[in-house]
Amino acid sequence: MALPKFEVSLSYKLNDTLFFWWIRGEMMNFGADTWWIICTITTVVIAIIGFFLKRTMNTQDTHSKDINRIKLTYVTKEELKETKEGLSADIKLTQADVKEIKEQMLSKQDYYRLQTQTEQKIDKIYDLLLKQRGDYNGK
Repeated sequence: MALPKFEVSLSYKLNDTLFFWWIRGEMMNFGADTWWIICTITTVVIAIIGFFLKRTMNTQDTHSKDINRIKLTYVTKEELKETKEGLSADIKLTQADVKEIKEQMLSKQDYYRLQTQTEQKIDKIYDLLLKQRGDYNGK
């Protein structure tokens, strides 16, 4: 079965804006109003394509920036492991220091007890000084 041959041609007359489309030997005429509609549709299609192309390019730029940021800040597993080991050693040292500080520090109760003893000693010294002067009434 042979396919029919299609002949397509387009001609344009500048003075009265007629378009002739020849398909299968039939002629189609387009007036100025039809040309306006075709141009409007073409413009809208180009605008839509431009919008999506621009959006795609912006997304691509954002992805490129993100990839560059990741390249600058990424860490390999070996580096992470070394860092974790270093931090673990530092934490152990800090814990040992805290333990040592706890052993050597003065507790709140001990501080108050020592302050009370010191005050009692000062009171005894004051009483002795008053006795020497003769102003001591005794308690």
